[in-house]
Amino acid sequence: MLENKIKLTKSRIKTIENGSESRSLTDVKCVESRCLNSKIRDLSRHHESLLRKKARNNLCKLGDRNTRFSQLSASLTNRRKFIDTIVIRENVISSPLDIKFQVEAFFSNLYGSNIIDRPYI
Repeated sequence: MLENKIKLTKSRIKTIENGSESRSLTDVKCVESRCLNSKIRDLSRHHESLLRKKARNNLCKLGDRNTRFSQLSASLTNRRKFIDTIVIRENVISSPLDIKFQVEAFFSNLYGSNIIDRPYI
Protein backbone atom coordinates (compact mmCIF):
# COMPACT_ATOMS: atom_id res chain seq x y z
CA MET A 1 0.00 0.00 0.00
CA LEU A 2 2.68 2.46 1.06
CA GLU A 3 5.00 1.27 -1.69
CA ASN A 4 2.23 1.87 -4.23
CA LYS A 5 1.78 5.44 -3.02
CA ILE A 6 5.52 6.04 -3.42
CA LYS A 7 5.48 4.58 -6.95
CA LEU A 8 2.48 6.69 -7.97
CA THR A 9 4.08 9.84 -6.60
CA LYS A 10 7.35 9.10 -8.43
CA SER A 11 5.50 8.50 -11.68
CA ARG A 12 3.69 11.84 -11.25
CA ILE A 13 7.05 13.58 -10.77
CA LYS A 14 8.39 11.89 -13.93
CA THR A 15 5.35 13.13 -15.83
CA ILE A 16 6.02 16.68 -14.67
CA GLU A 17 9.74 16.40 -15.50
CA ASN A 18 9.04 14.98 -18.98
CA GLY A 19 6.84 18.00 -19.68
CA SER A 20 9.67 20.28 -18.60
CA GLU A 21 12.07 18.94 -21.24
CA SER A 22 10.13 20.56 -24.05
CA ARG A 23 9.30 23.80 -22.21
CA SER A 24 10.09 25.46 -18.90
CA LEU A 25 7.95 24.62 -15.89
CA THR A 26 5.34 27.06 -14.69
CA ASP A 27 5.33 28.22 -11.08
CA VAL A 28 2.40 25.91 -10.34
CA LYS A 29 4.25 22.89 -11.71
CA CYS A 30 7.39 23.79 -9.73
CA VAL A 31 5.39 24.01 -6.52
CA GLU A 32 3.64 20.74 -7.32
CA SER A 33 6.98 19.06 -7.98
CA ARG A 34 8.39 20.29 -4.65
CA CYS A 35 5.27 19.09 -2.82
CA LEU A 36 5.51 15.69 -4.45
CA ASN A 37 9.20 15.37 -3.55
CA SER A 38 8.35 16.27 0.03
CA LYS A 39 5.57 13.69 0.02
CA ILE A 40 8.01 11.02 -1.21
CA ARG A 41 10.43 11.85 1.62
CA ASP A 42 7.65 11.57 4.20
CA LEU A 43 6.32 8.32 2.75
CA SER A 44 9.84 6.86 2.59
CA ARG A 45 10.49 7.73 6.24
CA HIS A 46 7.19 6.18 7.24
CA HIS A 47 7.94 3.06 5.19
CA GLU A 48 11.41 2.75 6.74
CA SER A 49 9.93 3.12 10.22
CA LEU A 50 7.43 0.34 9.52
CA LEU A 51 10.21 -1.92 8.24
CA ARG A 52 12.26 -1.32 11.40
CA LYS A 53 9.28 -2.17 13.61
CA LYS A 54 8.59 -5.28 11.58
CA ALA A 55 12.22 -6.41 11.88
CA ARG A 56 12.19 -5.79 15.63
CA ASN A 57 8.98 -7.80 16.02
CA ASN A 58 10.41 -10.65 13.97
CA LEU A 59 13.50 -10.80 16.18
CA CYS A 60 11.30 -11.03 19.26
CA LYS A 61 9.14 -13.76 17.69
CA LEU A 62 12.19 -15.81 16.79
CA GLY A 63 13.44 -15.75 20.35
CA ASP A 64 16.37 -13.42 19.73
CA ARG A 65 15.38 -11.13 22.59
CA ASN A 66 18.48 -12.10 24.54
CA THR A 67 21.08 -11.08 22.00
CA ARG A 68 23.99 -9.06 23.28
CA PHE A 69 22.84 -5.95 21.41
CA SER A 70 19.31 -6.16 22.82
CA GLN A 71 20.55 -6.65 26.35
CA LEU A 72 23.03 -3.77 26.13
CA SER A 73 20.46 -1.36 24.72
CA ALA A 74 17.85 -2.37 27.32
CA SER A 75 20.26 -2.00 30.22
CA LEU A 76 21.48 1.35 28.88
CA THR A 77 17.88 2.60 28.71
CA ASN A 78 17.20 1.36 32.24
CA ARG A 79 20.32 3.06 33.59
CA ARG A 80 19.43 6.31 31.87
CA LYS A 81 15.87 6.36 33.20
CA PHE A 82 16.65 5.12 36.72
CA ILE A 83 16.16 7.65 39.54
CA ASP A 84 18.67 6.90 42.28
CA THR A 85 18.55 10.20 44.21
CA ILE A 86 16.39 13.29 44.35
CA VAL A 87 16.99 16.64 46.03
CA ILE A 88 14.09 18.39 47.76
CA ARG A 89 14.80 21.70 49.47
CA GLU A 90 18.49 20.83 49.80
CA ASN A 91 17.71 17.40 51.29
CA VAL A 92 19.17 14.48 49.36
CA ILE A 93 16.91 11.43 49.30
CA SER A 94 18.39 8.15 48.09
CA SER A 95 16.21 5.42 49.61
CA PRO A 96 13.90 3.90 46.97
CA LEU A 97 10.93 3.88 49.36
CA ASP A 98 11.51 7.52 50.35
CA ILE A 99 11.82 8.51 46.68
CA LYS A 100 8.56 6.72 45.93
CA PHE A 101 6.82 8.49 48.81
CA GLN A 102 8.11 11.92 47.75
CA VAL A 103 7.10 11.41 44.10
CA GLU A 104 3.61 10.27 45.14
CA ALA A 105 3.27 13.26 47.47
CA PHE A 106 4.42 15.68 44.78
CA PHE A 107 1.94 14.47 42.17
CA SER A 108 -0.87 14.16 44.72
CA ASN A 109 -0.35 17.80 45.63
CA LEU A 110 -0.03 18.79 41.99
CA TYR A 111 -3.12 17.04 40.67
CA GLY A 112 -5.11 16.78 43.88
CA SER A 113 -5.65 20.53 44.20
CA ASN A 114 -8.95 22.17 43.43
CA ILE A 115 -9.65 23.00 39.82
CA ILE A 116 -9.87 26.68 40.76
CA ASP A 117 -6.22 26.65 41.91
CA ARG A 118 -4.94 25.27 38.62
CA PRO A 119 -3.80 27.65 35.90
CA TYR A 120 -5.99 27.90 32.84
CA ILE A 121 -4.34 27.17 29.50
